[in-house]
Amino acid sequence: MVVSPKRGKPILEEVAQLGIWYIWLQPGTYDDELLKRIAELEFEAVQACVLVATR
Repeated sequence: MVVSPKRGKPILEEVAQLGIWYIWLQPGTYDDELLKRIAELEFEAVQACVLVATR
């Protein structure tokens, strides 16, 4: 996801209903509340910038 945490919260609920369990979070797109909900939903989450992770 590349949206603000505020916009990301409803997206988590939608993707859970769709059966998507892997979430990629760009730095700055998550906060403690969003990470807590990700853990509650038992998503596999990656918190990384693609440009930084590939160097």
